[in-house]
Amino acid sequence: MAAVNVDGVLFFFSQGEPFCEYQMAARAAFPGKTLFFAGYTNGQNSYLPSAYAYERRKGYEYEIEQMHVYIKAPYPLSETMPASYEKAVIETINEVQ
Repeated sequence: MAAVNVDGVLFFFSQGEPFCEYQMAARAAFPGKTLFFAGYTNGQNSYLPSAYAYERRKGYEYEIEQMHVYIKAPYPLSETMPASYEKAVIETINEVQ
């Protein structure tokens, strides 16, 4: 993850494909700021499911249970990942605002 501030415009870069809830949370955390949220950066191409996906697994089985295939990890992501990832997104953006 990385973030930059260019004349008050915030750019956030994330590995993989973060579900849209992370972008919505970031924009809510920085009201009044222009924020660009870019996925598939920094060399990882896996899904980053939201808490919503974990709560309603049906329909999201692939993203939750198989995404580790993309990054060649021997395990799927933990259900604690959404909260950890969202916190890291906010902290990373906060460092540059």
